Amino acid sequence: MSATKSVPVRWIIPTHVERQDGARGAAGTEFQLICGAGPYELDLLVRGRRQVLDLVGQVTRGDRIFEPVAELVLELIDCDGLPLETSTETDTFGEFALESESAGPVGLRLGIGADAPCVLIDGEEF
Repeated sequence: MSATKSVPVRWIIPTHVERQDGARGAAGTEFQLICGAGPYELDLLVRGRRQVLDLVGQVTRGDRIFEPVAELVLELIDCDGLPLETSTETDTFGEFALESESAGPVGLRLGIGADAPCVLIDGEEF
């Protein structure tokens, strides 16, 4: 994590499940993150390449992990809580894809508003 930025206290730090270097011939690294985030369960694949983060994942209900969360707004924010350039919404399967030119650390906010759960994504770990 960057020495110049601190992570907000309420951000969720996910568990790294898997890390692969140069997977499938791609230049860069990818890792999988899984965590509970408020009423949700987040399963996220993070791919890092040349100062860009590709995020692909699924959001399900925390108490029913096989039930996808549709039409949930997801937004990348910086450590000061300000929105970055990227936001999206989950599809009917709870799936989403985002790209950010910020290598992190950034937060992935699940929902709208300051009280929505936010998960730390730190691309500097590449």
